[in-house]
Amino acid sequence: MKLRHLFKAGFLFFLGLCLFSSSLRSAHASLECVDFIAPIESHPSRILGEIPLEGGFRFFRSRSKRESLDQSRLKVVTLNLQMLVKDPTGVTDYTTKSERERDGIGELMRSERPDLILVQEVSDEETLQRFSDEQFSGTYEAVVLRPYQSERMSVGVLIKKSLPFDVGVQGYERMHWNWDGTRAPVFHHDLLTVSLYKKGTQDREHPLLSIVNLHNKAPTTSRERDPNSIRFRRAQIEATQEVVERYKREYGPHLPTLVGGDFNGELRLDRVQKGTYEFGAFLTNRFELLLKNSAPEEATAFSRGRGNQFDGFWMSASLKRWGAVLRSGVLRYFDSKNPPSDHRPVFAVVDMTSLLEKHTLQSTP
Repeated sequence: MKLRHLFKAGFLFFLGLCLFSSSLRSAHASLECVDFIAPIESHPSRILGEIPLEGGFRFFRSRSKRESLDQSRLKVVTLNLQMLVKDPTGVTDYTTKSERERDGIGELMRSERPDLILVQEVSDEETLQRFSDEQFSGTYEAVVLRPYQSERMSVGVLIKKSLPFDVGVQGYERMHWNWDGTRAPVFHHDLLTVSLYKKGTQDREHPLLSIVNLHNKAPTTSRERDPNSIRFRRAQIEATQEVVERYKREYGPHLPTLVGGDFNGELRLDRVQKGTYEFGAFLTNRFELLLKNSAPEEATAFSRGRGNQFDGFWMSASLKRWGAVLRSGVLRYFDSKNPPSDHRPVFAVVDMTSLLEKHTLQSTP
């Protein structure tokens, strides 16, 4: 009799464990990729000439049980992972970044629980997804649109699978320009736009929010005609603006937009390094820098003992006017003496309720 009760209890426990495990898997499997295409179109740029807006594209349908209105806030983080790259020697089938460094980044991100993580310095999608599964147990969908190339790093994004928004990701790695007679990619790390739509939307004409993830070229070069890569960096900045303007032409002049990433140059206007071309000189009439008055100890990148604010977000005039960016700041690693990256993450919290209300008013005939 006791044996039968024990067997029954054991069976019920096993069944409950299976149901719990299944619920976890279904909670994570909330994004369905419905498009995987590489659209090609041509757009006349006032700066770069006729540029092809060509690159990868993916569109994800939310399968979350929640509705878009159920998520009042969206937390976005930009983070340079510092060489989360596939082992080029083939000694391992994973990354050369140490376990300690991976765990240090994962520990901080788990405590912050962002909805979107814009990442820089990753080699490929497989490596980023493996890192995500290792640290976040399948909570995020990894997207890196550019195919793996051992000599190059890319930008990517981690999208929380439980988001009650549809998400489109567009890449621009095939935009080129003429650099001293050489046809070169403008975005040698790629550039991504991440667009959020109301869940279940039947068209893609009205994003709630557009987010740009970039990683500009460092101010170094072997070409004597372009010291500090000033011309190259300026081309990247102006091409980024072309992408932003294209979205405004398509979706309206008040499209809420965040431009974030690793700008590889001082963003604080009172600390611009002499001889460099910084992003603010081009965008200050259209965007406003978050954290522009941050204290020196809130630097995001460090080299030769000097702290700089290379990482951050710029918000569009519409986001500022609507008061839709609620908070922003620099995050600190738990082990500050041995940080897992030479860049600190920066976050921004966006009021999605406000954006949904504006979207409804603009969409109403």
